[in-house]
Amino acid sequence: MDNLVYINFYIKNNPYFTDIKKINNSFICLNRFGKDYDNNCAFLFDDSKVLIEQYFKTINKVPAFYNIQTEGLNIEKSLTEYEVYNEDIWFVADVKKLRKKFSFIKCPASITLERVTNENYSTQNEVSRIGFSAIGSDNPYGNVDLTEYSAALKQKFDKSKHDELIIFLINVADKNVGVLNLSIENDICYIAGFTIKPEYRRTKAFFALKLVLDFLEGKHINHILCITENDGYPSKIYKKLGFEPLLKGIIYKHK
Repeated sequence: MDNLVYINFYIKNNPYFTDIKKINNSFICLNRFGKDYDNNCAFLFDDSKVLIEQYFKTINKVPAFYNIQTEGLNIEKSLTEYEVYNEDIWFVADVKKLRKKFSFIKCPASITLERVTNENYSTQNEVSRIGFSAIGSDNPYGNVDLTEYSAALKQKFDKSKHDELIIFLINVADKNVGVLNLSIENDICYIAGFTIKPEYRRTKAFFALKLVLDFLEGKHINHILCITENDGYPSKIYKKLGFEPLLKGIIYKHK
């Protein structure tokens, strides 16, 4: 599949992005949630850097640039006044291969996925907060304000009519231990959020993905996409689960 398909899908379905503009082949994402670079970010896919900077100047902001390493582009040379702030790895998994890998795994009856609705939405807020706070240096969300993030996620959740954005509580013996956010469009499922309380991570993440595969059965999903910090703990988990590196994303912040 063309990498641009994944990139466009990600920008469109990521709950952090609320105001998306396009300049040539690049994207500007305003009002991302956080107190640092997340407030204004541009996805740079061509030589539109100067045009993007001019746009941000009109709104009295300085952009951070998210450069996805794609073949044929050498954008780094144009970002000499910026420095690397963070690096992401984009992972993708072929659903057929995952099913084969997980075909011999039987999930314990004590581990279940509970679909989040308006009635139990507040529960996922609390579980997410515990999970995020425990990630520490591997936190892929930077300085995200979880109150603002939760409000944005709820707005997107309502707007999607619970079909495009699906949220699950991960339960172990009827205890809420994690949250899974899935965005689905055409044949792609994007894991937009996957947090588990620390004491359950090493033993339950594998089974949670098995239950996701069971849920996706019959939905004509061919690929699962996820994005996490380079060399962070989540990236190691995804590799063990059978995901393969697809792209590298580098966030550049003005010096």
